[in-house]
Amino acid sequence: MSDVAHVFREEWGRAVSILIRALGDFELAEDAVQDAFATAVERWPREGTPRNPGAWIVATARNRAIDRIRRERTLARKREELVAALERLPAEDEEDEAPEAEQRGRASAHRHLQRIDSTERCVRKSANTITLAK
Repeated sequence: MSDVAHVFREEWGRAVSILIRALGDFELAEDAVQDAFATAVERWPREGTPRNPGAWIVATARNRAIDRIRRERTLARKREELVAALERLPAEDEEDEAPEAEQRGRASAHRHLQRIDSTERCVRKSANTITLAK
């Protein structure tokens, strides 16, 4: 049995419970631990099993969860900023009268908003894929 498989059997429940207590979110905790084990599968054969694999899994999962929370907050903040910026622009029926720079600004803001929407869909799809892979 591989080191990762052995650690998975021994540490999965403990790692998830530690992260649930720390994060207060069962789904985020499971996703983060799954990501940590995926990273272990890639790294451990190449770099060797860490001295304390359970602690490595928990630390890696915690860092992944923090990264995800930060990404989601940043994405939400940018989305709010773009929506607010779009609301300050003249209405579309007034666009013909709007200066060319405002029209370019509106088009740019719409493109950014579409990218954010696309990124949100990718994040949700990735989270669903990881959940289904369990």
